[in-house]
Parts: sequence; structure tokens; C-alpha cells
Amino acid sequence: TSDPTLVQSITNGNTDIYKLRINHSFLLYSVPLGITYRFTQESLSPYFKTGINAEFFGKRTLSIDVQENNIIRNVTMDLKKPISPIIIQGILSLGIQGSIAEGWNVFSEAGYYVPLNKTFNINGASVKNAGASLMLGVQYNLGKQKK
Repeated sequence: TSDPTLVQSITNGNTDIYKLRINHSFLLYSVPLGITYRFTQESLSPYFKTGINAEFFGKRTLSIDVQENNIIRNVTMDLKKPISPIIIQGILSLGIQGSIAEGWNVFSEAGYYVPLNKTFNINGASVKNAGASLMLGVQYNLGKQKK
């Protein structure tokens, strides 16, 4: 941060800072490409999905709310862009989907994402971005509908 009051308070060991709250927001874009195998063609069907996923950050903001002597100030933090702009991941997921109307399905899916490329944070250290997801949703199929 370049806020002179906060830097001076921290540098001088000021004990009048009572609370700090970090505010972080970001847009994360994800482009999945995969193959889905449905185990049955019934209206309620379990499925397996595998493929790749590309993620990259959009706009990000970071600030700190500082409560000092009962006065709250918002201090904006400077964010550097990550060294690795695109994260490539392998996708493995299991789910179940059910038909609710012609062309419309409801689904529930549990997935795991495995990193396929090396990614680095702003300090140049290698980081792992594996993760899990649990999704619930509604989807519409654009393709030819079964009669």
C-alpha cells in the first residue's frame, strides 16, 4: 500500500489500530472443453465428464478497512498481475442429470481439477491450483431433441 498514514502506523508500532478487514473481489473466467458420457438414456441419468479447463483472471480489487480511534478508513492496495496469466487444468467429474422439460435438464456434479501447466505467483514461486467443485444447475440443450 502507498497510504502514508497506515504505513507510518505500522512502521512506528502504533497500537491504536483496533481492527483490519480485507476486501478482495475478482472475476475469474473459465473455459471448459470436455466429453460427457451418460451411463443411460433415461430421464434421470448418471454421467462422467473429462476434459480440460482454461482459467484466467479478469478485474481484481483489494482493499483494507482500518479502524483506528473509532474512525474507519478504506485503504486501496496495489495488485500486481500474476506471472502465469492462464491456468490449464484437467477435469474429472461425476454427476447426475434429469429431464425437467423438452430440452431442459437439471444437474448435480462433483468435480476435481488437476493442474496441467506450471503456474507462478507474483513473487515467482510455483503454486498448485488443484481444486474441487460441487455444482447444481439447470441447462438447455441446443442440439436436436429426442422425440
